[in-house]
Amino acid sequence: MRFRLLGPFDVTVGLASIAPSAPKLRQVLALLVLQADAVTHVDQLVEELWGDAPPRSALTTLQTYIHQLRRLLKASETSDLPGQQDMSDMDPASLLVTRAGGYLLRPGPNDTIDVREFEQLVARGREQLANGDTESAAGTLRQALSLRQGIALGGVVSGRHLYVHLTRLEEMHRSALSLRIDTDMQLGRHRELASELAGLVTQDPTNEDFSVKFMRALSLGGRRVDALAEYRRLREVLVAELGIEPSAEARAMQQSLLAADDASPAVTGQRPAHAPTIVPAQLPPDIVHLVGRATEQRELARLLVSPESGSGRHAVAEVTGQPGVGKTALAIRVAHQVRDQFPDGQLWASLRGSSDKPADPGEVLASFLRSCGIASSALPESTEDRSQLFRSYLADRRMLVVLDDVADAAQLAPLLPAADGSTVLVTSTALVDPAHASARLDLGPLAHREAVELLALVAGAERVRRDPAAADRLVEKCEWLPVAVRVLANRVAARPRYTLAEIEAWLARDERSLIELWRTEMNLINQIRTRYQRLHALQQRVFRQLVDMSSRSVSVVEVALAAGLDRAPVEDALEDLVAEHLVVPHTSGECGSLELRYRLHGLLRLTVPVLNLQPATDPLPGRAVLLNRRHPATRLDAAPCCTQSPGG
Repeated sequence: MRFRLLGPFDVTVGLASIAPSAPKLRQVLALLVLQADAVTHVDQLVEELWGDAPPRSALTTLQTYIHQLRRLLKASETSDLPGQQDMSDMDPASLLVTRAGGYLLRPGPNDTIDVREFEQLVARGREQLANGDTESAAGTLRQALSLRQGIALGGVVSGRHLYVHLTRLEEMHRSALSLRIDTDMQLGRHRELASELAGLVTQDPTNEDFSVKFMRALSLGGRRVDALAEYRRLREVLVAELGIEPSAEARAMQQSLLAADDASPAVTGQRPAHAPTIVPAQLPPDIVHLVGRATEQRELARLLVSPESGSGRHAVAEVTGQPGVGKTALAIRVAHQVRDQFPDGQLWASLRGSSDKPADPGEVLASFLRSCGIASSALPESTEDRSQLFRSYLADRRMLVVLDDVADAAQLAPLLPAADGSTVLVTSTALVDPAHASARLDLGPLAHREAVELLALVAGAERVRRDPAAADRLVEKCEWLPVAVRVLANRVAARPRYTLAEIEAWLARDERSLIELWRTEMNLINQIRTRYQRLHALQQRVFRQLVDMSSRSVSVVEVALAAGLDRAPVEDALEDLVAEHLVVPHTSGECGSLELRYRLHGLLRLTVPVLNLQPATDPLPGRAVLLNRRHPATRLDAAPCCTQSPGG
């Protein structure tokens, strides 16, 4: 089955068209195809069909449309149509299925969608161009453009959502056409391009991109007078219709034409040979006060620059740890230490993985590519195509890519290079991608002495010297986490008339003040809430049970009995919470041998009660799903209460 959207809308099986003729059926099917392999929600379909005034029977009518489309698709799979392939092994119900809140169109392995073919060909052309294969790029782009057979979605009434898709399709075509013209210009085909561009500026008289290309083609063909006439036409249209002057690029072209300079970059469209290569240097400023971490700095620097770290492929080093442990600060410091080892540049992005609005990998890729000198007009539309272009750019280059606060493997995957040479440094709360990480450094809290040193460095050494016992208790209250210590130290520094003992007494009287301080300065509560919401139902239930038992450490059996659950899934859930740095494991000798027990992190014990944690809506799974993140060293496989000491 072939779905055609880049022209008159059609669905064909072999040589026969099976596209519905009813306008609203065509609308529904077109939207489902454009959003294939993703759920199209019922409210989208209702809004597309009836706008802001749906009838009372909208849902029933929509269900009827879906039923009719299923019958149509089923008939096409079982009928003997001219040129049809044997599809008898396909499940007719598998193409258009119901999902929670909407419907999902799932094309089979033999089904094609011309929009996807177009995007894949354009991405291939961009990659060929990035690799210097201009001739092949021109051919590939020409092949992509040949898929267009007229105005996209022809014969389909466009509602609100289809109009957005239509706009995107037209922009995709315009961008690919512009890129193909630039490619042909590089190949010296300006004479052939002149007639094509003449038609384009007639169809779209205010399009400055096509107009500048037309002037360039005319000039390179020896038609300078005609090129200047095109500039005058463009200016007159822009002033008369839009009230604006031509762009800087168009004015530069006019000046080059007036100067009779055929070698000008404005005329040739080429960057001058002496133009400097862009070497991005995006690292944030180095950290001023980084106390301790000397061993961790040496180890992470070794992982980033050692020849064997990549094992014949790109190297990915992950720094993990609970919120406030100083992952970002360590990454910044070490990235500055090794930046000279990456002469082709350093890229940095915060992926906001601990927030409720993580960064879109596609937008991050667009920012990276622009920083590397690739024009916005040359950027592909989809995240997948941008990822391919990014990998092509990094091939044979040695760059450092620092990705701070990564949410998960899905967010990370498009940002990874494909070849050896470049190195990726990732920070995250938990291990993001065991399949790709070549090294991992799990950060713990500072040593007590180092935490006191940080407090003295920020709040004042003399105040700490006068009251060392209060300083000890303050850093302990911060669980020796460098970010928490720094936040508290800044507050102490802002109150120079108070002694450390007075600060400690104030916090003891009003512990919520400390929670509020962490909430505003560390965004701690939002981070915990976001991480909790990403847990599965069983993990959430076990975590809430630990909150209720937070005054002490507990064993697997104690948690299972209190929660009314079996031991095995509770143990799995606890290990997942350890991997997420929400729970701390430790051993106890209460049963005559070592017993593994669990407790909440100290900051969590203070902040969780104000979160008002709600249970998940999904059913409890039989087993937790993050087993790949389990810490083998803390696995408990022994008797219900105790496990034997490693020493026997």
